[in-house]
Amino acid sequence: MSDSDEDILVTQRLRIMRVILGALIGGCLAFLIIAVILRQRGQMAPPPALAIFTYVALGFAVFWTALSFIIPNFFVAAERRKMAKASERYLNDPQVRLAASDMVKLLGLYATRMIISSAIIEGCVFFFIITYMLEGSPYCLVGALVLLGIMAAKFPNRVRVERWVEMQRELLQQERMRI
Repeated sequence: MSDSDEDILVTQRLRIMRVILGALIGGCLAFLIIAVILRQRGQMAPPPALAIFTYVALGFAVFWTALSFIIPNFFVAAERRKMAKASERYLNDPQVRLAASDMVKLLGLYATRMIISSAIIEGCVFFFIITYMLEGSPYCLVGALVLLGIMAAKFPNRVRVERWVEMQRELLQQERMRI
C-alpha cells in the first residue's frame, strides 16, 4: 500500500472514529441536559436523606474507569497475536492485499479499542446521571462531567492514531519473529 493510500485510509477511518465518539459523547450530554432540566423543574422525587446511590456510582465509576484503560489493551494484544499467526501467502490480488493489510486491521483495532473504552465510561456516565435524577446530588453531575472529559480526551487525532499504529506494527513484527 502506498503512502497516499495510507493517508486516505487514515483520514477516512479518523472521520468515522470521530463520528462514533462524538455520538457517544453527544448522547450522554443530551441525557445530562434532560436530567438537569427535569430535576430543576421539580419533576423528580425529592432527594432521599441518605444518598447511597451517589456513593455506589462513585465506586462503580472508579472501578470501571480504571478497567476501561486495561480491558481494551487485552483485546488488542489478543487480536495482534492472531494477526501475527495469519498467513498472507494467498494475497495476489491488490484489493485482497489492501483489505488484509496490517494498516487496515490496526486502524480497525484502534477504533474497536476506543469504542470499548468509551462504552465502559459511558455506562458510568449514565449511572451518574440516573443517580442525579434519583437523588439530586451535584456530585453526580460533577462525576458525569469528569467522565465525559475523559471520553473527550480519547478523541482521535491523526498524530495519536499514527503513533499508536506504528507502535502496534513494531509489536506485530516482534510477534511475527517469535513464531
